[in-house]
Amino acid sequence: MGFPTSTLLSLIGEIHQSYFASPASYRRLIKSEPSAVQGRVSLAAKHPSALEAIPSATFYLKELVILQKAEFAIKATDAGIMHPQEAQRATAEARTTGDPKPWAQQIMTKASQDARRQPWKSSFAGQEINMLCPQAADIIRAVAPFSFLNLSLLISIVERVYQQPPHQVIMERGAFRYLKWQDLYTIEKPFQVLIDLPNDAEDKRQSNIEFYDGPEVDITDVRGITHGPEIDTHGFTYLQHDSCLEPGHFLDKGMVQSKYLPECEVLLRHILDGVDEVHFFNWLVRDTSSVPAEGKQVDINDPLARVGAARVAHIDQTFESAVDRVYLELPSKAEELLQGRLRLINLWRPINGPVESFPLALCDGRTISPDARVEADRIRRKYTGGTTFVLEEPGQTWYYLSQQQNNEVAMFKNFDSDDDVTKYAPHCSFVPLSQDPSNRPRQSIEVRALVFTYSCT
Repeated sequence: MGFPTSTLLSLIGEIHQSYFASPASYRRLIKSEPSAVQGRVSLAAKHPSALEAIPSATFYLKELVILQKAEFAIKATDAGIMHPQEAQRATAEARTTGDPKPWAQQIMTKASQDARRQPWKSSFAGQEINMLCPQAADIIRAVAPFSFLNLSLLISIVERVYQQPPHQVIMERGAFRYLKWQDLYTIEKPFQVLIDLPNDAEDKRQSNIEFYDGPEVDITDVRGITHGPEIDTHGFTYLQHDSCLEPGHFLDKGMVQSKYLPECEVLLRHILDGVDEVHFFNWLVRDTSSVPAEGKQVDINDPLARVGAARVAHIDQTFESAVDRVYLELPSKAEELLQGRLRLINLWRPINGPVESFPLALCDGRTISPDARVEADRIRRKYTGGTTFVLEEPGQTWYYLSQQQNNEVAMFKNFDSDDDVTKYAPHCSFVPLSQDPSNRPRQSIEVRALVFTYSCT
């Protein structure tokens, strides 16, 4: 039995009048009766053949496209993925062309990009997003005229991509290693000598630093939170990035320098605001099957020395050493560069994921008090660098990403000269209570970059 023409016309007319009489009223209607409005649109969309039999059906077909597109635009605006002005332009475009295909393609592209950059915005993660977006792309590329049924399906796909997952915070338990405070530090700065001491050295100490294992604390799994950490608010963020390198390529210096570092620069420029220049000054591969790094002498000039996991809570730089690093790396233009904004950014990713042991934990930089930061000298053969260790203190908020995959990158700060944002994110690896001793050792690569924003003066 065919779909009653009169009923279909009534449905379209009712929706048409409610929207074009007052977009604000239509918006309220969607919010107050979403199922009713969606039901009307979907019902009409499922019976295009009935519309085609109606005289002047083109008018109704076009109006239905406009209505669906307007509804989509409103939902996109509410989800924070489309500015209200963009939504108005989209609706105006639909009235002019009646063709939602280019617009739908644009929105799906943005949906895919956002889902990759901020996976916590989506109820789907990793490979599920990769499966979802091609499905939408197939709909967009449909050879047949863009059907209302396909448009409805596309709307539902984007709704799923941007659906906010239930707020179910997942906590892990684990312990960090901390610097042990000594009264000695009131008269002598903490230090670590990373070279062999000469036989005639008066002070034979390699270090005056001691570490200890702190108590178990809660560590928030980023996969279980609705709104993920942000680089200028928390000091770190997570994003998805597919490298052109296979896992084995990260053990090839030439491949890392010629392929991966340029990828990292593109990533930094894409995520951070106001990037004028990027200079990579260090990268290294870590392997948790190696002897732990702290207190050990390693060839710091060999990025493939495969040092162990960094188990002590720390920030890679001190404020002074961050500035010194610019003079060390770029002496001819350091003065000019330091007139603008300086950021020291790390990019960290596993290369044999998913991570099953010693995941990287990051601390919300806002929860670290100034008194909990202790600067230390790290003495090398050609220069003395600096590291900031973190003292155990109540109220510190730690995060990690469970089962971190090779295409999931942690981006975090070690220094930012901008006083209006969070300047750093303390970090270290830890052993989750749920970690099985037989789990596969973790291999990872981290890249350190100087990021400059030129001065406007």
